[in-house]
Amino acid sequence: MDGFVRSANIALYRQLISESERDVSRDEDRHKMLLTLLAEELGKDRKGTDAKRPLDS
Repeated sequence: MDGFVRSANIALYRQLISESERDVSRDEDRHKMLLTLLAEELGKDRKGTDAKRPLDS
């Protein structure tokens, strides 16, 4: 379930960032916050993937 929520958040943040980048009158603080949120979700996603990966022999 957590993986689904993370994937949905990542997709949403990417969409919002894309829209923000096309807006010439964008709110820079909001744009930076979206980038931060995306980075955090990607970090969580990578940690979850690494935890499930078997140890190399």
